Amino acid sequence: MLPLITAIMKPDIITTNKYIAYICNIFRFTLHRTFVIVCIIVVVFVFIFKDLFLIMQYYIQARFIFNNQFATQQRMLNGF
Repeated sequence: MLPLITAIMKPDIITTNKYIAYICNIFRFTLHRTFVIVCIIVVVFVFIFKDLFLIMQYYIQARFIFNNQFATQQRMLNGF
């Protein structure tokens, strides 16, 4: 998040930082505002992707736990 805040606070970052200047040249960003908006959109999509991945991970983990719990209970009850 700090690089995004730096990009918002310093409009001349497009010309002073060689990496950001290279990225801006590739995607043909000429305005500081366009660069910041694209950065914000990318961050939002990264967070959405991360949240969807975590939801999927929690679902698979909970399904595994409950299936093993059920199987263990069945084996214990079959012994009685």
